[in-house]
Amino acid sequence: MTRRAECYDPKILLKIVLLAYARGDMIAEDRAGLCENVVFNGVNLWQHPDHSTIAAFVATLKEEIQPLFRDVLLVWR
Repeated sequence: MTRRAECYDPKILLKIVLLAYARGDMIAEDRAGLCENVVFNGVNLWQHPDHSTIAAFVATLKEEIQPLFRDVLLVWR
C-alpha cells in the first residue's frame, strides 16, 4: 500500500524534490529512485515515497517550489 503525500512530512518531500532538481532528475520516477540512494537517505530520513506521491506533491506546490529552487541555486552559487 502506498502512502499518500499527506503522510509524509512536506519538508522531507521538498528536500527530495530540490536535491533531485539540483542533480537534473526532473522525472518523478527518477526522484523516487533516488530515495533508495544512500546520500538521499540522510535527507529523507529513510522514508521512500513512491513516484506518484512525489509527483502529486510537486503538482500541488509547483508555483511555490520553482522560486524556492531558484533561490537555493542562487545561494549555492
